[in-house]
Amino acid sequence: MNAAELQKKLAHVPVTNARSYLTSTGWIQQGTIKDVASIWHRPEQGYGDAEILLPDHLDLRDYWQRMMDVISNLAKFEGKLFDQMLKELTLYLCDLVSIRVAHRDVEDGSIPLLDGVALHEHGRDLMIAAAVTTVAKRRHFSGKRPSEANDYLSTLRLGQTGVGSYIVNIIAPVIRTPNAQNDIMDSPFSRVVTANLVEGLKALASLAINANGTEPYSVWDDAISKGASANMCEALIGLSGEKHSREVTVSVGLSKDVEYGNNLTTSITFSPDQVSTLKEMAEYYREKYVRVGYTLRGYVRRLHRDRDSESGTITVTATIGSVDKNVEFELTGDAYKEAIHAHENKQLVSCVGDLDVRPRKVKLLSPLDFKIITNGAFFKQ
Repeated sequence: MNAAELQKKLAHVPVTNARSYLTSTGWIQQGTIKDVASIWHRPEQGYGDAEILLPDHLDLRDYWQRMMDVISNLAKFEGKLFDQMLKELTLYLCDLVSIRVAHRDVEDGSIPLLDGVALHEHGRDLMIAAAVTTVAKRRHFSGKRPSEANDYLSTLRLGQTGVGSYIVNIIAPVIRTPNAQNDIMDSPFSRVVTANLVEGLKALASLAINANGTEPYSVWDDAISKGASANMCEALIGLSGEKHSREVTVSVGLSKDVEYGNNLTTSITFSPDQVSTLKEMAEYYREKYVRVGYTLRGYVRRLHRDRDSESGTITVTATIGSVDKNVEFELTGDAYKEAIHAHENKQLVSCVGDLDVRPRKVKLLSPLDFKIITNGAFFKQ
């Protein structure tokens, strides 16, 4: 590594990282040199000559030389290689998100070019999904992102890829922002995003594992409050490859800083078999799906029939999952007359058909067995 490369790497070691590392590993600050450096020693007996001079400002003219001395002295004291110590300090106040894909076509640590590009893009999409649902829990996001999410995304860095199937590393600095009282916030936004990512992935993995074709949609709605969204589902689907044949494991490691993390790593895995469930969930969250043989229950809200027509359109207000929707469908003859009666008397009705849900309109296709439900019949359902 030449001097220019080393200087560039050292510039990515913030003073806050080094100061936090020294504090958490037993070093004590025992003085300052004007406003340019702080003096650190080990308090234990026998370490009286162990001293670190930590520069205070990145804009010091000889910052990179002073930081090189800090890393060299720490590496010598701890019996580590210089490069190992440099990496540890660089990532010390960072959460690490590792995305690993596994399949026989990536076992040698390489990946087809187009899939590799897509992997990085969908890794970015996964972090966007976590950031925007931290600001507001929604089924899906489109359009302009919240400013807090954009600010967070601008801090992310792409680490070196790893060997072990194929691994992409995303570095998320844990940035501590002072509040109005100039105190350090207990939960930096970046750490809240990390927690939201983990909870959202756990919720999706649990639902994908337990899916058996009868998963209540209300449970999928519950996952939204934990950070799940159509955007997160689609990012995971994309990570599984063009043919959706790769296993995807997302590992989230917390920074080692004693204030905000305890070096825990959480890993969540999605098998290729679970991708189809993620597709269904993404469609559900985006309100673009069909439920075959659905039994609709609700109250008639509107009726419309053209003059001299045997059929008419009715609109029933019903709870789909956990959301109230207006559902339109066609009825003829006596069924339409029953709908008029139900509307006039505010009676509960039911009808079986294929529920076609779209963002702006919900329809019941091929409706059958329209009837008014009495209280007794309702409770027997």
